[in-house]
Amino acid sequence: MVSSWSVFFMILTLMLSLTFPIIVLSYLYKKKQVSLKPILIGAAIFVIFSQSIERILNLYILQTTEWFNNPYLYAIYGGLAAGLFEESGRFLGFRYLLKNHRGWKDGLSYGIGHGGIDLF
Repeated sequence: MVSSWSVFFMILTLMLSLTFPIIVLSYLYKKKQVSLKPILIGAAIFVIFSQSIERILNLYILQTTEWFNNPYLYAIYGGLAAGLFEESGRFLGFRYLLKNHRGWKDGLSYGIGHGGIDLF
């Protein structure tokens, strides 16, 4: 049986995970005048590269290869695959979609979009 404290903290974690990116986004948008374009591109890049393209590779590789039953190889593969796809997406996003957005606010905005959608 799950204790009531465990349920409480699960709900608290859910609430914070859903509200924190929105609070940070609204603060930066109002007080620091950050652009919404890097936020939206960061979220889109995460969904396209991490949740779509990487997932296709994972479904193929992990179902066809028995030697991924080793937890160390599985961890190495997971880290390399995530790094390859997320960093490739980040590079393409900044290189082609955010050419004129090179300030610290733009990098922070991109990170909020990327990490914020990851929390959802």
